[in-house]
Amino acid sequence: FQAEDGIRDVERSRGLGDVYKRQFHFRLMFILQTPTFSSDSAYYNIRQTQYITENKFKPMIFDDKSYNGRFILDSHLFHYFLATLNTVLPETFVFKIIPELLFSTLVLVVYVLAKKISESTTAALFASFLSGFVPITVLESLNNVSIYSLLFPLMFLQVYFLFNLKENKNKFIILSFIFIP
Repeated sequence: FQAEDGIRDVERSRGLGDVYKRQFHFRLMFILQTPTFSSDSAYYNIRQTQYITENKFKPMIFDDKSYNGRFILDSHLFHYFLATLNTVLPETFVFKIIPELLFSTLVLVVYVLAKKISESTTAALFASFLSGFVPITVLESLNNVSIYSLLFPLMFLQVYFLFNLKENKNKFIILSFIFIP
């Protein structure tokens, strides 16, 4: 990114960095006010991640604590990602801040995508601002350990790669294989 793209101004930042910072601070303000999570799926993902961490990176295939036991047919890619981080970082940071940090990268990806489509810095900044504060995404993803925090930015990145398929063919194929499971 260049300074003339509207990311940085000399006097006062009103660019992409400022949009990202405000959106991330907005999310942090809410998640750090409560020690609990806002949905039961967050606790499922935490349990899966902790199981992987405690059992030498083997996923939970059968859950004996769930309604007389059940087999878990799940892609554990997100759980492995969190478990890897959980080995070096505290749980509060991994389960509270990392999902919000990942979801906040959606602002950056939407900016690049909108800039490619519109060729306008102002339109791209506005689109990135809106992507960070869409009510349904805030409602469903705030204070939640969810695979969507990783999935949404990667999906928009894949759309960007689709627009530049000649230059990003390999990256597009790799992301496509990530989405298959």
